[in-house]
Amino acid sequence: MISTAVCTLLTGCWSKIEINDRTFVSGFFVDRSAVPGEVELTITTMLPNRLTSGQQSGGGSEKGTPYASVTKSAKTLPFALQRIQADLTRKISWGLTRIVVVGRDYAEQGLDDLLEWVDREPTFHLRTYILIAEGKAKEIIRLTPVYERSPSEVLREFVNQHTLLNTNLRDLLDASYSGRDFAITALTFGSFPMVSEQNRISPWAGTNGAALFRNGKLIGFVTAEEARMLAWVKSWLRAPVFSVPVGDGKDKGSASVVFSMTRASIVPVFQARSIRFRIKLYGEATLLNAEMKEDITKPAVLHRTERQISQYLADHLQRALAQTKKLGSDALQLGAYVEWQRPKQWEQLQKEWRAYYKTNVDFDIEADVVIKSFGSETTSVQRKR
Repeated sequence: MISTAVCTLLTGCWSKIEINDRTFVSGFFVDRSAVPGEVELTITTMLPNRLTSGQQSGGGSEKGTPYASVTKSAKTLPFALQRIQADLTRKISWGLTRIVVVGRDYAEQGLDDLLEWVDREPTFHLRTYILIAEGKAKEIIRLTPVYERSPSEVLREFVNQHTLLNTNLRDLLDASYSGRDFAITALTFGSFPMVSEQNRISPWAGTNGAALFRNGKLIGFVTAEEARMLAWVKSWLRAPVFSVPVGDGKDKGSASVVFSMTRASIVPVFQARSIRFRIKLYGEATLLNAEMKEDITKPAVLHRTERQISQYLADHLQRALAQTKKLGSDALQLGAYVEWQRPKQWEQLQKEWRAYYKTNVDFDIEADVVIKSFGSETTSVQRKR
C-alpha cells in the first residue's frame, strides 16, 4: 500500500496536456461583428516569454507588451473560438479567465448565445465577472495597464474593489433559468495624458454606472451613483465613500463619509391591485471631511447631517428604481420576494411580471445613517479660521 501511494505521488500532472503547451486566457471580449449575423470574439493571453520577475505593469518594453490578443468572427461563439485556436500554437485554457466584457451592440441583441456556451463549457469558471462596454468590447483591450500587467488584470481589479455591481456568470445563469432581470457594471473608454507614459495621450477605461437588462437584453443605463445604490441593496459594496451636500440656511457645505457597514432589507406589502416594496437602508460611517462652518460634533448638527446623508442615499436609490420601472427591468429581482412570500399569487403574475412591475409596483425607501466616528479631528478647518 505504501509503495502504491509513493508511485501515485510520482506520476506528475494528471492532465494530458503539458502546461507549456497551454495558453491561458485572461480576458474574453464579445462584440457583434461587422458581418451581418456573426459574432466577433477576442481573447487576451499572457506571453510567458515576455514576462520578467521585475516587471510590474504592462505598459510595454523594448520587447513589447507581455500580453497578446486574437480576434475572429464567425456565425457562433464556438466556431469563432475554433478559428482562434487554429491560429495559436498552444491549446486554449480557461483556468485563469476571470473577466468577460460584452460590447453594447451585442448586449442589445441578447446574451442567450453567450450563456448557452458558458453553460455547456465545463472548464469555464462561473465565478468569472462580466462587464458591459458602452462601445466595442475589444476597444477596452487598448487601455494602458499602468498598475497591472495586462488590460484584463485592470478590469479584474476594478471588480475586486467592490465599488459597483459584482455580477458574475453564475448570477446571469441563475437569472436566465428563473426568467429574472439583472444589472451589470458598465465601462467607459477614453484617452488621457498619462505621466507614466511620458504625458502621451493614452487610452484608459473606467467604470461608469450600470447596464440594465430585461429578458436577457440590454435596454438602458443608470448613473454611477444610482448603480452604487443598487449595489448597496445587493450587499456588494465594500467601504463605499459618499460626498453629500449638507448644511442649513446660508451655511451650505458638504460632508464625505466612508461606510464601515452597510445593510439593506426588503419587505413586500401586498395591496389589492399593486405591490409596495419597503426598502430600508442602514449604514455606519466615519466622517472623512466636513466643509461646513457649524460644529458637527454638536448633536443637533450631527443628527441633521445624518438625516441629509440618509435622504441623499434614499433619493438616489429612488431614481435608480424609477429608471428600472420606466424600462420594465426588475434589476433587483424583487419578483423573487413575491415568489417566496406569495407563491400562488406569483404563479398568476410571473408571465406578465415585467409589465406589472412597470405599472403596479411602488417603493417606500427609508435610509438610516449613523456617523460613528469623526476621525482624528473633530473641528472643521473652516471653523478654525
